[in-house]
Amino acid sequence: MTSRPCDNTLKILVADDDPNHLEMVSLLVRNLGYPALTAEDGQKAWEIFQEESPRIVVTDWVMPRLNGLDLCRKIREAGRAHYTYLIILSGQNGPQDAARGLAGGIDDYVMKPFKIDEFQARIEIGVRIVRLETELACRYEAIRKNYFQTIRMFSNLIEVYDRELGGHSRRVAALSLKIGKRHPEISEEDLELLEAAALLKEIGMIGLPAAVFSKRRVERTGEEGMLYRSHPEMGEIILKEIEFLRPVAALVRAHHEQFNGLGFPDGLGGEEIPVPARIISGATVYDNLLYRGNFDDEQVVQKLMMMRGFQLDPKVVSLILELHKEAVEEKMKNHLGSVALTDLAEGMRLAKDFHGATGALLLPANIQLNRQHIEKLKKHQQLTGLTDKVYIYASF
Repeated sequence: MTSRPCDNTLKILVADDDPNHLEMVSLLVRNLGYPALTAEDGQKAWEIFQEESPRIVVTDWVMPRLNGLDLCRKIREAGRAHYTYLIILSGQNGPQDAARGLAGGIDDYVMKPFKIDEFQARIEIGVRIVRLETELACRYEAIRKNYFQTIRMFSNLIEVYDRELGGHSRRVAALSLKIGKRHPEISEEDLELLEAAALLKEIGMIGLPAAVFSKRRVERTGEEGMLYRSHPEMGEIILKEIEFLRPVAALVRAHHEQFNGLGFPDGLGGEEIPVPARIISGATVYDNLLYRGNFDDEQVVQKLMMMRGFQLDPKVVSLILELHKEAVEEKMKNHLGSVALTDLAEGMRLAKDFHGATGALLLPANIQLNRQHIEKLKKHQQLTGLTDKVYIYASF
């Protein structure tokens, strides 16, 4: 049983191979008002620790099967969510023994024989420390919960503003996370920030006319272009009002900077652009190539190679190309190829987005076809005379 970080339950495990001493120490613990678990050797203590997750362990040093110091080392290496306070009892009174114990990860070293009041005071010190750790863990958990709730709220706002924009943001966040996990300059701690910034990168679009996003760059009027270029700064203004989102806000501001220094709003280039922002920029371009440009797999590669070292960070492009190659290989495994509209059956799954004559998305990839979907595709073909085939996955 693994304790939760905010779990304030306090159990104390006592381990000793001397039955009389085990009974005495466990009685002292109970007299202080704490539940006492007992083990007659180190191996049994380790088994109880794994099952019960006590917050304090009091162990004799010399025991059969697993000695007290090795038990403490195993507990330290267990990587539990909470901190376990470790006390060793020992008849070995040399200073080098205490040093060995402390180096092994213990918190306190009590020499036998000990005074009862002194021992109980040591237990109370351990109780204060683990309860303080629990309180800090609870506060941190509350901050994290508030953090994710706030991100979800802003993400939902983007979805309400424009469903397509919301879908784009979610895909970019998922791809940014994949890139970040492979990028040598992104640590495990950076991934949460990277994903949040990618998910909220378009928050500054809220309130702008829908046409600003839906139009391509060359289709926007001068005023629409200026509004579009303002959205990274607007996103930063919205997010930085919340203190714990300020690191996210800084990345949102920088996500349209280009490696060549020709991006906006600050004209940053190369190493001046934060690595997470470079990743989000690459993921954004890749998603647009797939979902807005309607390019095939080879054209996507060509476009990315043209932007490598120019608009996009070369390292980021290399990682995107790796992921793209893997996705193509996976798609080829499951791909059925083109299927005539007359051969479509309910339950088949689209392998590619199906766009209408105007470029509007009629049916998204991965959707499972039903009768209405099939009729919609056939009717569109009759009206427009466009392709009478679609791409279907083999596994449906």
